[in-house]
Amino acid sequence: MKEIEVKGEKKPVSFSMNSLIEFKELTGLEIIEMLTDPKEATKPKNIRALAYCGFKFGNIESGKNTFDKTLEDVGGWFQYGDKITRELFAILNGTMPQADGPIEETDGGKK
Repeated sequence: MKEIEVKGEKKPVSFSMNSLIEFKELTGLEIIEMLTDPKEATKPKNIRALAYCGFKFGNIESGKNTFDKTLEDVGGWFQYGDKITRELFAILNGTMPQADGPIEETDGGKK
C-alpha cells in the first residue's frame, strides 16, 4: 500500500473499489470522468473528495477498521496544487488499469 506524508506522519492511501465507489457517491462523478476532464480534475471539491476516499480506505484497508476524519479534516491537510495533491494523482494513476491491449478473460479463480 502506498503512503503519503502528511504533517510529518505517513498515512496509507488506497484507491480500491470501495474508495472509487465512495468518490462517486460524494461527487456524482466516475473516477474516469475526473481523470479525463481537466475542468473536473482541477475542482478543489473533487480533489478533496479524492483525498478523503484515498486516505479513508487506506486507513481501513491497512488494518485500522475505522476512519474518524471528516472531509473538512482531510481538506485541511493540504493546499491546492501542493505535493500531497500531486502524490495523490500519481498513486491514482498508478492504480488505474492501462489500456495496452485487449482484456483477457479469466476463469475467475475456478481452476
